[in-house]
Amino acid sequence: MMLQGYDRRLTIFSPYRLEPTAKTAINHSRRNMTAFITPLSIFPSSTSTPSLSNQCKRLRKTRSSQTNRHQTIRAINSPSSPPQASTLVDEVLQAIENTDFGASMPQQTRAKIDRNILALCGIGKYRTNPMVDTRIFNNYTVAYTSSSSAQTGAPAGGRFRSTLGRLFFPTRGLFQHVLSPNIVINLVCFRLLGFLNGCVSLKGTLQSLEPDTGKIEVNFEPPRLRLANAVFEYGPKTTVQLTTTYLDDRVRVGVGGRGSLFVFTSGGLADSMMAQEWKHVFDVKPLPAVLLPLIAVLTIIVVWKSTWVMRAAMLLLVLCMTYVLGRNGTTADDPDPSQRAPAAKKRTSAHEQDTHDN
Repeated sequence: MMLQGYDRRLTIFSPYRLEPTAKTAINHSRRNMTAFITPLSIFPSSTSTPSLSNQCKRLRKTRSSQTNRHQTIRAINSPSSPPQASTLVDEVLQAIENTDFGASMPQQTRAKIDRNILALCGIGKYRTNPMVDTRIFNNYTVAYTSSSSAQTGAPAGGRFRSTLGRLFFPTRGLFQHVLSPNIVINLVCFRLLGFLNGCVSLKGTLQSLEPDTGKIEVNFEPPRLRLANAVFEYGPKTTVQLTTTYLDDRVRVGVGGRGSLFVFTSGGLADSMMAQEWKHVFDVKPLPAVLLPLIAVLTIIVVWKSTWVMRAAMLLLVLCMTYVLGRNGTTADDPDPSQRAPAAKKRTSAHEQDTHDN
C-alpha cells in the first residue's frame, strides 16, 4: 500500500501528467529564465525562441551597423576631413579679399582669420609634407600677412609695406613664386607717387631645414630695384626662414621665422603680366647702387630753383626713398637671431645682421 501511494505521488508531480494549465505556467517560466540567462536576450520574446545561428546572424548585423556608424562619425570629426579644410579656405579667401593684402583688415576680423589659418596648419599635420608635393612649385600672390608680436615691420614687403611706404609707393602687387627645383622669387610691385611704375625683387635659393615639418631657409641675393626702365642693385644678401604648414590647389599657408602668418594664393593676379616683372629685372645688367643717391642729389639741385613747395616735396620724397630703400624692403619674416641655424650664425657680414628685423 505504501509503495503504491508513493508511486501515485511520483505520478502526480511528473511533468508528463500535469494538467494543461500547469504545463503552460512551467513553459512560460522556462522562457523567462532563458531570456534572463542568455546574452541574446536583446531579441524580443516570442512564442518560439530563435535558433542560436539566427541570433548570431542578427547580432553580427547589429555590430556591423554600429561599427560603420562609428567610422562615419570619426571620418566627419577627423582633422584631415576635406570638407572642413575647404570650408576654412573659403572663409579665409572671402575675408581677405579687398583688404590691401591684409593691411586694412579690422582687428576683430583679423583675429578670426588667424584662428582659421592656425586650424589649417593643424590640418596640414595630417597631410603629406608640402615640400614633397609638386603643387608647391607655382606662382603665388601674398594675399594676407599677420605680424606676430616678435615681428618688427611688415612681414612681407618690409618698408615698402609700411605706412610711409604705402603712401609714397602704393602697392600694385605682392608676390612670392616658388620655382622648380629650388628658386624663390620675392616681388613687390609699386607705383611711385601714384604714376611711375616700379618694382623691387629678390631671387634666392631654398634648402630644406626640417623635411618632416616643411621648414626651409632661403638665401637671397642683393635686391634689385626697377624704376621705369632703369634697374639698380642695392643692399646686402639676406637669409629668411619659412615653414609651409598647409597646401592645396588654391592656397599655401606659411609661418615665418618669428611666427608671422602668411596666406599665398595661386591663380588670378599671380598669373598676370605684373607678376612676371621680375624676369626683366634679372635679365639685364643692373646699374651700380651708387647712382641712386647721385640721381637724388641732381634732382634736388634742378628742383631747388623752383618754388619752395616743390623743393619741400622733392626733399620729402628723397628722404622717404632713403628710408624705404635703406634697409631692403622686400624680405619676408626673418628668423629670430636666437633661433638661427648654426651655419647662419657664422656669417660675419654686418649688413646681413642689420636685416634680421625687417
